[in-house]
Amino acid sequence: MDHLRYWDAVRPNLPRFTEAHVARFLTNGRASNLGQLGEAGLSLGLAELLAGAGWLVLTRLLVGDESVAWNYDSSLRKLVLLPANL
Repeated sequence: MDHLRYWDAVRPNLPRFTEAHVARFLTNGRASNLGQLGEAGLSLGLAELLAGAGWLVLTRLLVGDESVAWNYDSSLRKLVLLPANL
C-alpha cells in the first residue's frame, strides 16, 4: 500500500482510478460522477489544487507492482463534494 500526496505522483494514477470507479458503478447499475466528461474535468482540476495544497491523498493497494484498489481522500471532503472512500 502506498499513499500518493503530490500531484506528480497522483496525476499518472488517476486514469486507472477513474476507470475502476466507473466500472464498479456500472456493474452495480449506477452512474459514476467521474463517468461524465465535465465532472471528471472538474474533479481533475480540483484534485490538482488539493494536491498542491497538501490536502489530497490517493492511496493504492498494490499486489506486486499492480494497483488493485484505490481510495481518493481529501481533508476537505466534509466541506466539498468529492469522490471519496471508493
